[in-house]
Amino acid sequence: MYHPPDPHAEYDPNHPPALDIQAIAREGDGQGALDAYDQEQSIALYGIAGRVWDATFPIIPYLTRPSESPLEFSPGCTMFDPDAPPIILELGSGQSHASLHLLTQLDGTRRADRVIPDGTRQRPRVILTDLENVVPLVQTSVDRWRAGTASMREQSERPEVDVVALPWGDALAAERLLASGRACPVSHILMIDLIYFPHLYGRLLRTLLHLTQPPFCTIDAQSTSRDDNVGPEIILCYKTRSLEFEQTFFHAFEPWFHMRPLLSRARGQSTAEQPWRIHGRDEDVVVYICRRRRGTMENVSGWTPRTDEEVMRGPRMRRSSGARKVGEEEEEEGPEQLVERVDATVERTWGWAEAQLGAIEWE
Repeated sequence: MYHPPDPHAEYDPNHPPALDIQAIAREGDGQGALDAYDQEQSIALYGIAGRVWDATFPIIPYLTRPSESPLEFSPGCTMFDPDAPPIILELGSGQSHASLHLLTQLDGTRRADRVIPDGTRQRPRVILTDLENVVPLVQTSVDRWRAGTASMREQSERPEVDVVALPWGDALAAERLLASGRACPVSHILMIDLIYFPHLYGRLLRTLLHLTQPPFCTIDAQSTSRDDNVGPEIILCYKTRSLEFEQTFFHAFEPWFHMRPLLSRARGQSTAEQPWRIHGRDEDVVVYICRRRRGTMENVSGWTPRTDEEVMRGPRMRRSSGARKVGEEEEEEGPEQLVERVDATVERTWGWAEAQLGAIEWE
C-alpha cells in the first residue's frame, strides 16, 4: 500500500523507505544499457534515479531517425525536421539512456542550423534536468556519451547538451533556467517513467505548466481560437504499475493538455498488411503525444495555479476583468466547455485508448 511521506521529515524522493529495486538491462536498445554492476552502483548512490526504467526501451525506436527506425509512428516524430533544430528538455533524466540515444541520432542528422537574433547559429540542443543531488549522475552519463562518440563529428557541429538542476514544482529553478537563455523556445519535453509517487503529481504538473507557456515557448497571440493546442510537444511515456494512482494524475493532466496515444507498425507495411497498434502495449507501456490547451493559458484569460492542490483540481476560467460579484462562487468548470469530463476509471484504461484509436480517420 502506498504511504505518503511525512511532510515534516527530510525526504529524498529517490530514496523512499524500504527501497528495493534491481538493475535492468536489455541488449540492442539504443546506446546499449549500462551493465548490471554499473547500474547497481548508481542505484546505491542515487536510488530510483540510478536505475534505467522500463519505459525507456519502447521509446527508443521513436527517438531514432525515421530512416533507421524499424517502426513508423502516428503521429510521427517531429524532432528530426532538418529546417528546425529542436530544443528538447527532459524532466527527471536520471541515467538519461533514451535522451543520450536521441543525441546520437541528432548528431547524425544533416540540418540547417537556426540563426538566432545575435547572428549566431543554433544547433539542436538537449537539456537534461533532475534534482540537484542527481546532477552528478546525469553529468557522468553525458561524459560517457561524449567519450564514446568523440570521433563522430567536429565538436562545433554536434548537438549541444546541458545538465541543469530542475526540481519539480520549483518556480525559482525554472526562472534560473529561463534566465540562462538556453531553454527558449522549448520545442519538446521528454518524460520517461515519471508517474509513480502520487505526492509528486502536483509538483510535476506545475513544472509542466511553467515550461509550456511564455516565456519558455512562443504562442500565437493573434489567434482567437480557444480550442486549439499550443506550445511545445510533450512525449509522455510510462509503464502502467498502479492504475488506481496513475488515473489520478491523468484526471488532473488531461484538462490542461490534449493527449493523443502513439501508434506504431512495422515500417513499410500498409494498414491492410499490418494495422496500427498502440505503441508499447505489449510491455504495459503507453506513450502519449501531448500539447497544452490554449484555453488554459494565463495570458488568454486563464488561470495558473500556485499550489499542488490547485493544479490537481484542474484549470478554471475567470472573467476577463478578474472580478466577481460579492457572494458569487468562482466557476469550477474546465477552461474549454467543449471538453467533457468522463469517468476517470474508464477514461484511463486501455479501453479508452482503443476508443481513441478507433476514432482516428486514416488517410
